Amino acid sequence: MTYSLGIDLGGTSTKAAMVAPDGRVLAFEKLPTAAHRSPEAVFAELRAHLEPTAASWPPPGGCGIGVPGTVDYRSGRLGLSGPLGWRDTDLAALASAALGCRVLVDIDVNAGALADLYFGCGQQSSEMLYISWGTGIGAGFIVGRRLYHSRGGAMGNFGHMPADPSSSRLCYCGARGCLEIEAGGKAMTDRLRERLAAGEPSILQGSDITPERLSWAAGRGDRAAADILNRSAVLMARALAGILAFLNPDTVVFAGGVTQCFSTILEVFDGELRRHTPTFSMAKTRILQSSFGESAGAVGAALLPTERREP
Repeated sequence: MTYSLGIDLGGTSTKAAMVAPDGRVLAFEKLPTAAHRSPEAVFAELRAHLEPTAASWPPPGGCGIGVPGTVDYRSGRLGLSGPLGWRDTDLAALASAALGCRVLVDIDVNAGALADLYFGCGQQSSEMLYISWGTGIGAGFIVGRRLYHSRGGAMGNFGHMPADPSSSRLCYCGARGCLEIEAGGKAMTDRLRERLAAGEPSILQGSDITPERLSWAAGRGDRAAADILNRSAVLMARALAGILAFLNPDTVVFAGGVTQCFSTILEVFDGELRRHTPTFSMAKTRILQSSFGESAGAVGAALLPTERREP
């Protein structure tokens, strides 16, 4: 059976999907990411896990990889991935050698955008902003139903826009107060642990703290959890307001683990977004959640080998 393999390398987990040419997901796997291990070790382990369950190997349609960081999509070379601890790596060549097939590499949010553009909620979109809000934060932009790439390979680092100028929190990108380090999934859980260490009461204790658990606790009256979620929603809404005024896409798609908290933060997020966005910039913009949930990045990565690439 013809299929392509998509790998979404995340800061917390790695997802892999085997996808048929018509978009059907034939298999999906989610594995913990061992950050700061070598790429060779990561891809060798992935092959050992995936090959026994595949209908055939290597993947007949090749492999696409989405990675957080800066990427030269033409060569598949990674400049920097803070979440993975990788720098200046010929990722396409290393992955191709380990997996035994042709490999294309792009930023993870670009890969995720393709899933919804071709097979999900963005099928009717022309200009689409795709925001991944998980451990980190990134954005992919579709113009005329094609991915927009920058020459510098750093397009879509939405999470590194300034969010809190008064913050002293230093991000791996070298700046302080970035959206990601203030409102990303890891930032949320770190903030709760800090408040717990300071003696603040919460029904959440121990190491099992995730954005989803924060949402659960906030729904049960946990003030610390609610404060953290609401602050993150406010910062995200303000950042998005500027993007809407500048780019005016017809569709905004949210994906990633934090979007599972939308039912808890929607009122705060929507109110803040409307306060800071020009009415003419929102009049014809749809804001949706990804049709693919946590599998969007892997499904979209599987489309990279057949995606039209700019010269």
